[in-house]
Amino acid sequence: MTSRSPRFIARPVSQRQPEDMADPLDRTAYPPMLSAATLAAYLASDYRVFVDETVITLRIGERNPAICGLLLAHRAHEALFITACNPSGVRHGDAFNQHHQRELRAELAQAGYTIFAGEGAGSGDDWPPEPSVLVLDPAPGDSLELCRRFRQNAVVMVASDGMSSLLLHPDLQMPAMPG
Repeated sequence: MTSRSPRFIARPVSQRQPEDMADPLDRTAYPPMLSAATLAAYLASDYRVFVDETVITLRIGERNPAICGLLLAHRAHEALFITACNPSGVRHGDAFNQHHQRELRAELAQAGYTIFAGEGAGSGDDWPPEPSVLVLDPAPGDSLELCRRFRQNAVVMVASDGMSSLLLHPDLQMPAMPG
């Protein structure tokens, strides 16, 4: 097995944005405090991957044989499910989200990754589905680097056995748990 080295160099996400899509986030407040409700929403969400005419639905803590088949077909060992939408869990407009999602896809393509379109969808109607991508065989360190660069609170990792798990941003502030 050959070793995979990171394909991304740590750097901030591009600041090239049309004026009407200026980033309204206070960057000094990042990373945010993750609430128990937000964590519960991530754990209850469906993470859908679109492969030809098939939709593969990933759920945290569950194995999915269809994703195993996709990994096997592409000789991949794991996958990363990520979005560039709504950084820090703060809701943004369509133009802002589309801009950042295009940037994410372009960077992944430039790095030579095989990607599939997807969407993350919560269980309720209070948050719209977020366009996302499934990245096959992310190099060590790239999953967290992308999480940091696109200011995502969490990403989904998929192991070779089809088990999906939530990978939280390493600098995320967690509330104290009652003892």
